[in-house]
Amino acid sequence: MMKKYKYSYVEFEQPIGSFFLTTVAAKDLLKFYEITRRQYIDDQADGTQRNYGSRIKDIANYCKTLDAAFPTSIILALKKDGYVLDKENSIIEISDKAEIIDGQHRILGLELAKEKFGDLIEEKFTFPCVFLLEPTDPQKAFVFATINGKQTKVNKSLVYDLFGTSERKDPYNILHILARTLNFTSDSPFYQKLKMLGKKSDDLKTESLTQGTFVDTLVSKISKDPLTDRDFIKRGQMEMISKNKDLVFQDYMLQSKGELLVPLFKNIFNAVKNVWPNEWEIHDTYILSKTTGYIGIMKGIDQFIKYGRTNGVLTEKYFEFIFSKLKTIMVDKKLKFISDDFPPGGKGENKLRDLMIEVYNDNFPIEQLKLDELKIVKTKNV
Repeated sequence: MMKKYKYSYVEFEQPIGSFFLTTVAAKDLLKFYEITRRQYIDDQADGTQRNYGSRIKDIANYCKTLDAAFPTSIILALKKDGYVLDKENSIIEISDKAEIIDGQHRILGLELAKEKFGDLIEEKFTFPCVFLLEPTDPQKAFVFATINGKQTKVNKSLVYDLFGTSERKDPYNILHILARTLNFTSDSPFYQKLKMLGKKSDDLKTESLTQGTFVDTLVSKISKDPLTDRDFIKRGQMEMISKNKDLVFQDYMLQSKGELLVPLFKNIFNAVKNVWPNEWEIHDTYILSKTTGYIGIMKGIDQFIKYGRTNGVLTEKYFEFIFSKLKTIMVDKKLKFISDDFPPGGKGENKLRDLMIEVYNDNFPIEQLKLDELKIVKTKNV
């Protein structure tokens, strides 16, 4: 027999019926929730919830951070014999399982966090919960479908911009500052080229790349687990971040020198602009400064950054040498920065990446005299 749980409630009315708002300790909720998955038996469908995916792991890891918060309500349904309502004292007593209508990912994420990080994790959370009393299956389905079917996905540009408001130099903050600085600095190759907050400006025709795409492409080059690293930085535990030599931008974070990414990106993309001035500026015709071109270049740039850093030659002239070699290969192969040659998506991006790998294989290591020449600084060496 299940333990009984009592909670004070606030009742409110909406067209579909009465709702009862309470707060429930996570340790209690994990004991009396249930999930009914929607599935077909022969030609009859039953249940409400979709199958859960990879979000559960992300939420579990989020549960252990200092910023963890779940302020929105878990919505649950109670069966006819599963509760007693004391309206005089505004108390609801729960004596049977409560079916989750909305909020399964949060609860399953917390349950996984408890398994991974110990029982104390559940002590940190109390959830706002809204109970529906004896709803019919169509009512449960309608509430679920309305909440989850009408949601508008928040665009990544806005998400990264909001993450960037942090005062600590975590992965998101560093990359947000990089994007903002490059977009609003007049000597930057990205000047007025980024759609900040993911939306095109009414008075600009130069924007060719969203802020979200710019940042999202770089996250995996600075951190394997940006949320966990962000939490370590907030706790003042930078030493807990696992060092990874494959992350070409990680040292800028670990050494608190994220601002040096600005001159590095100016050197890289001023070189691109110098080698292909028209292709960089005319984004209605060419893909170079659009998603396919930008991601393709960033997919292929790591080996050049590592080599340049080792040899102290991350100059604009160094990157011009690289992209001039790339231009020669493209001319030989009769390729142009147009969507016919570099189609949108992974196919076009990987094609450009592979051409950059070809440049590296054909021209590196660079002989010493040429290397010394490339060390001549036209702009700041980083």
